[in-house]
Amino acid sequence: MTMKYTQFTLERIEETMGPIPEPSCEEMDMVFHLCRSDQWRSVLKMVEVNPWLAVTPMIMDNHIATTIVHQAITSKGDTEDRAILIQKILDKTPQAAAIKNGYGSLPLHVIAQRNTKIDAQTKEKLITQLVKSYTGALVEVGGVGRRTPLHIIFTDYISPKVTKMMIDHGHQACYMQDKKGYLPAHVACSRHCSPEKLRMLLSVYRGSLYEKANEGETLLSLATSTATKSHPNYALIEELRLQLSVGKGPSHLVSNTPNMRFSSVSESSVSSRERVGSNDSTDSWKVQVPIESEHTPYLPAANFSRKRKHWTPENPAALLLHFSQKNAQRVSLDEEDSPIHVAKV
Repeated sequence: MTMKYTQFTLERIEETMGPIPEPSCEEMDMVFHLCRSDQWRSVLKMVEVNPWLAVTPMIMDNHIATTIVHQAITSKGDTEDRAILIQKILDKTPQAAAIKNGYGSLPLHVIAQRNTKIDAQTKEKLITQLVKSYTGALVEVGGVGRRTPLHIIFTDYISPKVTKMMIDHGHQACYMQDKKGYLPAHVACSRHCSPEKLRMLLSVYRGSLYEKANEGETLLSLATSTATKSHPNYALIEELRLQLSVGKGPSHLVSNTPNMRFSSVSESSVSSRERVGSNDSTDSWKVQVPIESEHTPYLPAANFSRKRKHWTPENPAALLLHFSQKNAQRVSLDEEDSPIHVAKV
């Protein structure tokens, strides 16, 4: 039987377990048929006796190489028995997580697919253990699509917690393109991902917003074109538009203006929006507009104080007569009130 190991895998196995004793063809044929008949408990007993079986590729009927872990993931047999087998193998021989099948896929590539017959809780537990066994799997491409596990995981629903774990440990994959020129963010937007997961990807590589795939697809165009009646992508599209508008709206024009602060108002007031928090509800959509602070320089207002009214008569002669009469009256009063009288001569 032909052994198919990568140099990296071979070195790891030999360092931890010594030289590889090649199992016999008869023994591997027996293991393969037990896997095909879903006799996972029998396979577990054989692996416990000879751990090397778990790191020895088997050849399927179509002449494609596979391993016990690959077979356990793709099987439709009892989920609990398969999960126990995979966990036992990874505990004893974690190198099994670094062996590719004949399609160039690691176990992590295979379990990340959406058509695996494993419940969500068990799937996430196994994904975590596979990443722990071989973290490098997160940045390896596999399959005909030349995708990383991070690309593939967005074709199925996985919890935000596990998604974040994969991004944190394999952040380089956020920059890697598949055969179609898709980044993980492109796949995510074409598969109705949540705004929360999109933000996780953009936190590593914000340039994904502007990257175009081989046929010119962008994140926004994919989210729009893949929207359906059951998955309208409203929240995702709004999040993408928001992210694209950051730094281009009115807020950035006044962000460095002195003596200004910002106030949140309703979305309908202005078109440039900022997202507050991670809640997708419409109540969390806010916009920021500048308002005057307490230290805004005082601008003098119009002076409305009362002023003396100036009267100009139309006839100057009338003005002269007016003052002459007033003076005559004043002189008359002064003469009457004065205590000294001048004698008449």
